[in-house]
Amino acid sequence: MKIISLRRKVFNSLLLPISLAIMVIGAAGFYSARHEIGEVYDAQLITAANVLWALMQQEVISGAEPLSIDVDDRYLSPADKQAFDENADGRMFRVWKSGEIIISSEDSIPAKVKAMPPGFSNIKYNGDIWRIYSLHLPSGNISVEIGEQMGVRSDLVDRIALGLVIPLLLILPAIAFLIWRGVGHGLQDVEKLSRQVKKRSSEDLSPLDAANVPIELLPLSESLNSLLGKLESSFSREKRFTENAAHELRTPLTALKIQAQLALAAASGEMRGHIEELISGVERAARLVEELLILAKTGNIHQHFTELDLYGEAGKAVERFAELAMQKDMEIVLKEEEKVTVMGLSDLLLPLIGNILDNAIKYSEKGGHITVIVTKDSSHPLLVITDDGPGIPEAEYEKVFERFYRRETRIPGSGLGLAIAKSMAENLKAEISFGMPESGRGLRVTVRFPKV
Repeated sequence: MKIISLRRKVFNSLLLPISLAIMVIGAAGFYSARHEIGEVYDAQLITAANVLWALMQQEVISGAEPLSIDVDDRYLSPADKQAFDENADGRMFRVWKSGEIIISSEDSIPAKVKAMPPGFSNIKYNGDIWRIYSLHLPSGNISVEIGEQMGVRSDLVDRIALGLVIPLLLILPAIAFLIWRGVGHGLQDVEKLSRQVKKRSSEDLSPLDAANVPIELLPLSESLNSLLGKLESSFSREKRFTENAAHELRTPLTALKIQAQLALAAASGEMRGHIEELISGVERAARLVEELLILAKTGNIHQHFTELDLYGEAGKAVERFAELAMQKDMEIVLKEEEKVTVMGLSDLLLPLIGNILDNAIKYSEKGGHITVIVTKDSSHPLLVITDDGPGIPEAEYEKVFERFYRRETRIPGSGLGLAIAKSMAENLKAEISFGMPESGRGLRVTVRFPKV
């Protein structure tokens, strides 16, 4: 499945039009600069032609000999000379009288290129495009031409365009960075909403906090709250049904067990064996009903937790299962390495420890050994229960927490013990994990509680 980044998608949707806008601004600036520079240079050609005529009018009218004029740079400062050398090339003038050039610049277009018509003209000479303005004076059959290579204008336009475009290109990474940061900041509310959902346990179906949700995320928040409400209603109906069914089964199962015990007292021979099997089945059914009742009551427990002595609660659970362990000639050892307390409810903590102990006793062989250790790890209270039974394969560590999941075994049970323990742990904000004891045989169950 292809993973799509919302941040990258918004970033790309913003950066593309901004980049296009910068390109359009650069192109518009380039063409505008070229047009404006063309008009300014044309105006300079007109002015230069009129100034030249005003300065040389007397010589031209008096019939001076043809003259080529060169600029004497002996009296120019080094800076002025450099400026002249850089900009004088590509400019020329010619003064015509009666079809002949009488005055011209040193690098002007030769006479073989005929006089230009009045106004502006573009001609190509020696591979260069020239822009020429011709001032005609019909009274004396005189024409004053001022010319300039178009390359001079192009160089200036290029410099102006580069001066405009390069800063835009340099600022584009900064704009991209600001957009990336801005999009990330704008998506913080999405991340906050996501964290609200992510940190919820599977049992917490309370509505999400929509107090500070932006208006764009309000429909999503309302939809999620509506879904959570529907799920909570559905789970509540399921739990009520389970609880009611378990309550309804209690009475007939108790009556059936009593009747079977009475029948057992009066029976003899082979019949006693059948009745004992019947009583055993009724007891398993009664145990299943009790577990269903516990499971129905564990979800969504919202009560004020109190500080509990973990060693004391573990002792109560061990005492409760001591008789069952004695029946299998098993030893349960309770150790306290550190004095620790946990926040919770005894109604949750006792069934949690009890179901783990019940599993350890049930699946261990006669004469087995169970150790219950109360300790700490990085300030987290720990309850570690180890046995020397057959253990659980690592591949099934998660599966055994599923309701009614049972491994391939002949030992009777409902498959709810560890599911109940998991539910209790979640309500206590604790974590259950499995591992292998140091002996290399059996199962180690670790319950890690939150820091107090």
